[in-house]
Amino acid sequence: MSDQVKGLIVTFSNGISIEQAEKYKAAISLMAGVVNVEHSVDDWNDKMNREMIKGEMTKKIADALRQVHSQL
Repeated sequence: MSDQVKGLIVTFSNGISIEQAEKYKAAISLMAGVVNVEHSVDDWNDKMNREMIKGEMTKKIADALRQVHSQL
């Protein structure tokens, strides 16, 4: 017996307008078995999370470069 999927999460590479989101919601709502479609508005929490991730990635890249440089 395989697992059952109860939903999907769609993430856009860049923010889209509310008007465009409404068009996507309307289209997805027409699909068989869809009972609800919601949108999530970009807020300060998202921006803070992105900055934290950028900082972590920058540190990891810098550490990797230092390690490579020290082996030369």
